[in-house]
Amino acid sequence: MLIVNNDAWPSFLDILRSHPRRAATEFAQFALRQLRDYPPAIMRSLGEAEREDLIQDVILHCTEDKLRALKSYRNTGRPFSVWLYFITRNRTLDFLRREGRMARFRDELTADHADISTDGNLGPEQSNSVKVVLVKVADGLRGLDQKCRILIGFAADEYAPREIALALGLTPDHAKKISDDLRHCRRKLRDYIESQGVNLSDLFRQ
Repeated sequence: MLIVNNDAWPSFLDILRSHPRRAATEFAQFALRQLRDYPPAIMRSLGEAEREDLIQDVILHCTEDKLRALKSYRNTGRPFSVWLYFITRNRTLDFLRREGRMARFRDELTADHADISTDGNLGPEQSNSVKVVLVKVADGLRGLDQKCRILIGFAADEYAPREIALALGLTPDHAKKISDDLRHCRRKLRDYIESQGVNLSDLFRQ
């Protein structure tokens, strides 16, 4: 389980039913700050106007229908900021799909969405090897614990350890621990992939 400070459970979550209007206002302030400072990478690739529109969309989604989405949050070991991160990422993916722009933003590590495997610089044998590795990576990620999936997800979105700490509601001095944990998680993923007969260091040798 991730070790987080009190920001993992923002105070507005305690007043969703007793003071819903105040809770909605405080959540909106929290979301604006969080998503402007630490948006998912897929959102960072958009223009400023589109990012702002998506942030407002996330806020509306979480507060409409008497705060239904906010009330659905449960503390299962993930800080609230991580829950909001994935809500935002999914809303961004939905936006890109509606706009017919997903081909430019494919970022899932699966064989079905791995454009790298069709890179013109790769020969047929090497392209097939990449597809195999991507399937193994996806399998390995599913086998990791929640903490590792969260850390690797942030790292894949190009968050530095200090940024991951802040996005998780931690203070910057947790960056060293985040870095160590991330290294451990990556090693577990690599060990799994190589246990499946894939030699990563040899993969792209000419």
